[in-house]
Amino acid sequence: MQDDVVLDLHEHYEKQTFRNRFDILGVNGKMSLTIPVEGQKGVKTLSKDIRIANHNWRKLHLKSIHSAYGRAAYFQFYIDELTPIFMTKQSFLMDFNMEILEWLRSKKLIITRNLSDEFMAYENKTRAQFHTPAIVPSYLQVFSDRFQFVPSLSSLDMLMNLGPRTVDHILLWKNGK
Repeated sequence: MQDDVVLDLHEHYEKQTFRNRFDILGVNGKMSLTIPVEGQKGVKTLSKDIRIANHNWRKLHLKSIHSAYGRAAYFQFYIDELTPIFMTKQSFLMDFNMEILEWLRSKKLIITRNLSDEFMAYENKTRAQFHTPAIVPSYLQVFSDRFQFVPSLSSLDMLMNLGPRTVDHILLWKNGK
């Protein structure tokens, strides 16, 4: 659970970060799902101005989520809420990320969501972790019959496997530090 999330809309977009990708556990192991963005061609672009490239990624991501978590204990409780978020054709990556953050907030995984009014210097930033930390206590994952516990996945993994117990599991980890 992230106590406070501030999205810096005025920072320059960095490629190959959690801004447009997340990891899940599939039948063949850890897989990264990446939202394609339009190329910046060497031009520094503010995060708020990054456009999503309209490819078939939405259906592919949902198909991957179905494949990875279709047998998860809480899949049926969350997939109907996630599908419209993935299928809405947002123009900007930030709009998609804001919808996902709002959904995570509704599940109590983040408490607040704030947007920056201006660029935040790095010494003032704390990078939010939108994945399970590497040292979180293990929990039963869908493919535990094939793989040892795989840490550092998207928070989606915990939600699909633990459901409403996700927050308690995170609090257990935070309080045990």
